[in-house]
Amino acid sequence: MATPDDEFYWGWYKHEEALATNRGSFFLVGQSMLFAGWATLRAGESAATLAMTVFCLTGLLTGVTWLAVGVMHLIGTRRPLVRLLDQHEPRRAAIAAGPGSSWPSFLRSFHIMAILLPSLICGIWILLLFA
Repeated sequence: MATPDDEFYWGWYKHEEALATNRGSFFLVGQSMLFAGWATLRAGESAATLAMTVFCLTGLLTGVTWLAVGVMHLIGTRRPLVRLLDQHEPRRAAIAAGPGSSWPSFLRSFHIMAILLPSLICGIWILLLFA
């Protein structure tokens, strides 16, 4: 039988997953808009190099912020919460053994959206800044 602590940690985990998903979607939409703005300027007849540089720097700053928030969320919230869930929640073992469980942790959704994707996007902005 589940205790109130079990349900609390499970609810907290679902809440944190929803926050991470919404945050990732927000940053991805923002980055998409910046890429679209940069491409529009690049396609213009006279390239606006100052504006393109501003787009690149803004995209890079946003990407670094996204990466920092993702790392802080992973270290400060997600890992301690997963440890608590492992202690209190029997459903956690079923999830850990589910589809994709044999994959390395860096190929799971949170790590892709919060760590790998912002790193890749920052690299692209750096390339575009010097292109």
